[in-house]
Amino acid sequence: MNEASSFWTERRVLVTGATGIAGSWVTKDLLARGACGVAFVLDDDPQSEFYRSGAVHQVNVVNGQLEDFRPVERAIVAHEIDTVIHLGAQAIVSIAYRSPLATLETNVRGT
Repeated sequence: MNEASSFWTERRVLVTGATGIAGSWVTKDLLARGACGVAFVLDDDPQSEFYRSGAVHQVNVVNGQLEDFRPVERAIVAHEIDTVIHLGAQAIVSIAYRSPLATLETNVRGT
């Protein structure tokens, strides 16, 4: 195995937004590359690829809100994370229109 293909092997990776479209596929790819995954998830979404593919059973799941520092810190410290891939956001425009403050909190403060 060359250095490039072994980079993710046993690397502890936190993926925010793991139930989203991008997050689901990134998590699956990381698992296929041998990473030790931790998913930061707001709510369970059985319709997401993350759940349908069974990736949820191959990672540690931490529930919480991105804008709440404590669960994010707990996920990073408790799981000894090496790398964070931040894909969590409120991306649904209709929800953003109805809840602009919550969207701002998640998308700006959560980052």
